[in-house]
Formats: sequence, C-alpha cells, structure tokens
Amino acid sequence: MKNNHNIFIFTSIRADYGLQRWIIKGMQNNNEFNTYIIVGGTHLSEKYGNSIEEIFKDDIKNIIKLPFLNASLNASFLTSSIGNGLIQITQIFNTYKPDFVVLLGDRYELFIMAIVALLYQVPIIHLYGGENTTGVIDEQVRRAITKMAHIHMPSTELYAENISKMGEEDWRIHIVCAPGLN
Repeated sequence: MKNNHNIFIFTSIRADYGLQRWIIKGMQNNNEFNTYIIVGGTHLSEKYGNSIEEIFKDDIKNIIKLPFLNASLNASFLTSSIGNGLIQITQIFNTYKPDFVVLLGDRYELFIMAIVALLYQVPIIHLYGGENTTGVIDEQVRRAITKMAHIHMPSTELYAENISKMGEEDWRIHIVCAPGLN
C-alpha cells in the first residue's frame, strides 16, 4: 500500500511559478506528499529568459522537464506544441503515476496536463478558477479547466460564486485567498 500521494504541480511561465512558489515549497516539505514539479513552456526557452534557472535557485526538488513548446506562437505551432506535450506527459504519467494534478490559472498549456489527467482519471486541483479575463482565449481555457477539475481553489468569494454558477458542487470549492501574496 502506498503511503504518500504523488502530486504533480505544473508550471509553464515565470508568472504562474511565482504564484505557486510557496505552495510548492510547503508541499515538498510535507512528508505526506511526493511532489513533482512539471516544468515546461517558456521556462525552458532561452528566448523567454530560461526561467527554469529561478526554480533551480529556489532549491526545488523533483523537477521533471516537459520541453513541448515549439519556436513560434501561431495557432499551428501552438497546436503542435500541445500534441508534443500530450505525448510526453503521458510517458511521465506512466512512470510516476500521480494521484493528483495541481493546475493554476488559464493558459493554454494547462490543457496538456488536464487532458491527460482526465483520461487517466487523476483528480485535478484548479487554483485561480472563477476569475474573468474578457475578450481573450484565457477566459475559455479557464472555464474549460474548471469543468475538468475536481477540486476548485479560487482566490475570493466572488470567484467561488462564479464557479458555483457554472454548476460545480459547492463542497468541491475551497477559497484559498491569493497564494502568491505570501
């Protein structure tokens, strides 16, 4: 019988890592979890600053690189990037067998983890759901991830209400304030 839960936390850009930093550190210091940080997207791109170096400097352990991002940001290359990521993360799921996946926010890269977690029936914990970014693709991504998630951790009561209005069960919604403020 497995004593610890394997938890994947996904980060693809400097901004979401900054919001998750203290969550990651806290979970990695908790003996109940085997926390793996799945690092992809612009973290691994020299063009965007190779911000994985910040993660290394924070002495984060159990980093798994997910180099799915193609060179261009047009729709064709983004779709190809997601396809590459799906193949790679499937292999990682098969190796590490996560019990939970933690996703933050509303970026298209989240689909990589969310789709595989959904198909593997691994519960998704979604941070910062229920927020609004009108007029950009992020809004649609956030709503899709919210519907795929099992546990919702919005930052405010208003965002919790938005999630509830989407038909999500209230017992699955837990207001956590803004973890990035720590």
